[in-house]
Amino acid sequence: MILRTTLSTILLAAVLAVPADLTNSRAYCDDTPGAEKAEPHPEKGERLNGEEIRPEMSEQQISALVAENVDLLKSRFEADRERAARALVALAALDKRVEKYLAKEISAAGDDRAQKIMLDIMTISGAKWYIPHLIDMALDPATTGTVRRAALLGLEVLDPWGEKRAGLAADKTAEKIKKVNRLMAGEANLEDDKFDLEYLLLKSADFHNSARFRAFEDAPDIKELLEKIKSAENAGKTGEALELCQQILDRGDFRMVLREGTERVAIPSDAMAMPVVGRLIRTNIEKYREMYDDDAERLLERLTEEMDSDGLHNFLTRFGLTSRGAQAARMLMDLQFEARAWPDLTWSWERYGHLIPKPGPILLCRVGLAYASLAQRDRAMVIHANLKVRHPDAAILVGGKEVNAQEYLGEFIRKAPRDLTGTLASGKETTYGSPSITKDRAARYNLEEPIWARSIRYYSGNVRYIRFKDKNGREHLLPPWEAPSNKERIEAFAAAKGWKYLGRRSYVANLPRPYFNCPFYPAIHADRMVIGNGLKVFCFSVSTGRLLWVYDNYSSDIDFNRQHIRIGRPVKFPFVMIIPETNSVIALIEHGDIIARAAGGDAEALNAVRTDGKLNGRAGHGVVCLDLDTGARKWTTEHGGEFLEKLNFYSLPAYDDDTLYFAVQTPMSKLKAAARELYLLALDAKTGAFKWVTLLGGWGNPSMIRRLSRQFFPSSPILLGDIIIVQTNAGLMASCNASDGGIRWVAKYDQCYMRAPSVSDPGTMGMYGKYGRSSTRMNNIPAVWGNNIYALPDDCDFLYAFDLASGRLLWRVRHVYRPTGLRSNDDWQAMRMRQMFINPEGTIFLVGDGVMSVSPRGGINWINRDERLVAEGRAVMFEDDIVLPVRDGLALVDSKTGRYLRTCAPDLKASLEKRVAELIPLFLRGNEKEAAAAKEELERYGSIAVEALKARAGTSEGEEKGALLELAGWIEMREKFAKDLSGRRDSHAKTLSAAGGKLFLVTQEGEILAFGKK
Repeated sequence: MILRTTLSTILLAAVLAVPADLTNSRAYCDDTPGAEKAEPHPEKGERLNGEEIRPEMSEQQISALVAENVDLLKSRFEADRERAARALVALAALDKRVEKYLAKEISAAGDDRAQKIMLDIMTISGAKWYIPHLIDMALDPATTGTVRRAALLGLEVLDPWGEKRAGLAADKTAEKIKKVNRLMAGEANLEDDKFDLEYLLLKSADFHNSARFRAFEDAPDIKELLEKIKSAENAGKTGEALELCQQILDRGDFRMVLREGTERVAIPSDAMAMPVVGRLIRTNIEKYREMYDDDAERLLERLTEEMDSDGLHNFLTRFGLTSRGAQAARMLMDLQFEARAWPDLTWSWERYGHLIPKPGPILLCRVGLAYASLAQRDRAMVIHANLKVRHPDAAILVGGKEVNAQEYLGEFIRKAPRDLTGTLASGKETTYGSPSITKDRAARYNLEEPIWARSIRYYSGNVRYIRFKDKNGREHLLPPWEAPSNKERIEAFAAAKGWKYLGRRSYVANLPRPYFNCPFYPAIHADRMVIGNGLKVFCFSVSTGRLLWVYDNYSSDIDFNRQHIRIGRPVKFPFVMIIPETNSVIALIEHGDIIARAAGGDAEALNAVRTDGKLNGRAGHGVVCLDLDTGARKWTTEHGGEFLEKLNFYSLPAYDDDTLYFAVQTPMSKLKAAARELYLLALDAKTGAFKWVTLLGGWGNPSMIRRLSRQFFPSSPILLGDIIIVQTNAGLMASCNASDGGIRWVAKYDQCYMRAPSVSDPGTMGMYGKYGRSSTRMNNIPAVWGNNIYALPDDCDFLYAFDLASGRLLWRVRHVYRPTGLRSNDDWQAMRMRQMFINPEGTIFLVGDGVMSVSPRGGINWINRDERLVAEGRAVMFEDDIVLPVRDGLALVDSKTGRYLRTCAPDLKASLEKRVAELIPLFLRGNEKEAAAAKEELERYGSIAVEALKARAGTSEGEEKGALLELAGWIEMREKFAKDLSGRRDSHAKTLSAAGGKLFLVTQEGEILAFGKK
């Protein structure tokens, strides 16, 4: 009750404090081209575009202003809609008659997203007279899910106690009120939706990114130069200070690209924007140009002959503030216009436009055309207004004819697309953890009885070795299964050998376990299913479950422990993918060769993997390429050179005809010296050879790195023609060229769990909360539909949609629900979505603590947070239903309505027992190869195998009984001492995948169940 009252008060009181631009599509022009000045909050007597804004505005003025901003609410881009919404909120605060015109626009909008925003504005303005209309909209069968939720939210805020509804119920509408109350009670997430109303009133939090915007200033040599600049300036040595500034500008390209054989370029932002450099040069601009105009002129003459756009970028970085900066900027934008590179042209205008004091009509027309072609109508209108003010009568040649520049651009803007829509982009075959969508129907599958079951489990844990010393002083370590168990028998055992008993010592074996709760995602092609466990890669027949081959990368810690060597094993990320075009398998796996060499006594290998528990030595984790038919190794990054050997490969690549594109990180061992960095890396798909690498970001403060970097893992990139999209580790998503890794654009999103920099140390960043950086991993791959890119980051509350061409934000939808109703970064009770699907119609489905459906325009269709639908891992989507792995089995949800259907409960233990029963006869009576394979597989079934072996031994005798009991004892001993040291593991521990007419369930321990059709 208190929360409702407080929120309503805040919402209604904050209206009067909202800054707004009442006519967002009209331009405010000044001497700096491309710059928009924020309009002040309109008060009585102020003028806007020549018209005085008063509370007693005419009906015609109000109607025009409302219509203009409502039109902008239909824009494709979030920024346009947000500005229009804020303007309408401010208008409604100035004049209550605005509500009447908004009400008319709601019914005539024909756009559910615009209708939703207008309903939110009516709610914020406190239009209680609109409650009967909200009730009618909520009950209208033709109302979309988005508008219905907005109407119910309006009722929740405008009538929190139900008093108005109670009054209406007495007025012959009792049945309608009952229905709408039931709808409100059953609608999930309304409390959290109130925070989105705040978003219309308050500016979003500042975006912090220590990776991209602080790394340059934090470099030791740059810090030294900045100190020298300050000293020279304080001493009155202006010329010397300017020379030092130029040294910083001369550092090179600012794209943060690393090329083979070159020095790392780590300049993350325009050095001219640095307070010390930019201010000093601009304050002494005449002296600076006297010093550097000649150098700039000579360089520009050469670039003019070469027509090199990259060279012009570099020139503008170094000499943009010289007298030749404007000429270079015009040349660059001319080249981009001729190439029809609209995103590049608009980006150059925004970055370098301020260098051109008097842009001509041709340049303004070209920039306006670029914005309009990208459906950025509001920015194109700003350029049009600049053209109108600066060159009202200018003419340009178009197709050999002279036309008025202003009229030409205006006509182009009117005809330009308002919305860059498209169809479902074709994608590669689903591999490991991508959202799995099958055209099949869930009803055709028998989800109660698996057709076969297998296990890829391996032992990991703590082994307590028994220590002895012989007569020669040599120490011996025996595992518990090779020596007696109690102290008296141990001493007798030692006396018989002439040894001395020294006690026990614990060692880890094959740890750490795979990082993700359930990282065992199968890759499927034709009748082959490939799956890894971090130590081995298995290939099974999809139809029968028969093991076709195994790639064994296994190295036992026991051998090292017996030599008194502690090795650092890497965290396992056992992801695999199949590339049918080259008949290959790509697998992420620890470097087995270096461990094997260390076990053999190789000094260099030992030095690399030996550890004292402080991470100073650790075997690497890389990529291996295998033959799909045989499992034979084709190549590995373990032998790809020093740079590749030391990278951490945590996610699978994107693939085209000849290249693999990975998101990778620098190794843990560098943490003491530098920030951990994220790269986009290209390798030759046939040989694994290095092609190029681009630096995308990293945490700038090493003290934070040591605490946070172990938990951050990048998601896989996605490839769209010649564009690569990759999420970085600092609230960014980058679009890069597939040819060379050059960055096209960088989109940013708010990191909801990021702690702002402290006053004492502006470089310090922190993450906190259950889903903060200290525990998150970006295992959700971005998805593309049409010209939209969707991202579901783990470190924020929203599903985001960005424009593929420009990286501009289209919309965002909150998917986190907090049962307490309180918004807190430390909210452990928050229920959130963790997986994303997109169907061919563009509808987005989210799965996690429930299921949620979102329209392609960002409206919520439905939410179901039934406690029976808490997914314990990855789900799979069929044409008709979504199947979730839940605590009690497999739950089915209708994808059209979100309605819970049923839960199927397959018996995992019985399925594994059936497989064990098939293996025991092979172990006893098969040929040598079959018996060895059966023995190895039986060991993976643990206690289930022990029970079956002992039961069979009870009906056997002689050698057969002895063999059964010996194997049972071996497995039982390993089970006893394999204690998991990887810490608490939560219940999200299963994954589903569907392909080849089969559905596969894989558990956290590596058990596989295959389900077929009825």
